[in-house]
Amino acid sequence: MTPLLPPPATAFASLPLQSSFTWAEVALLGVDLTSALAGVVISYIAYQGYRRTGSRAMAFVAVGFVLIMVVPWLGFLATLVAGSSPPFELAVGAVSEVSQLLGTLAILYGIRLETRT
Repeated sequence: MTPLLPPPATAFASLPLQSSFTWAEVALLGVDLTSALAGVVISYIAYQGYRRTGSRAMAFVAVGFVLIMVVPWLGFLATLVAGSSPPFELAVGAVSEVSQLLGTLAILYGIRLETRT
């Protein structure tokens, strides 16, 4: 595959970042970044709703979206920066899956909490 980006400058040569990315990797990174930013925006709007109304349900929705969309992206960034070793990738994958499960449960609880009141 043809590299998209040139190797890092000498100031960053000590970082374990990959030296080149393919177009597919850059596209995937862009989609992941867009998803994470959407999660941050949704979480912020839900947090504003929580502050305005004091609704615990909105707080759970805000936390849930952070856990579902932002934490896994941070793990993805960690694998880019730290390199890819099988134990590290397994740990990041496990943390991402648990985070997504907890986020889903938080949103479900928030929705359920809202329908009870």
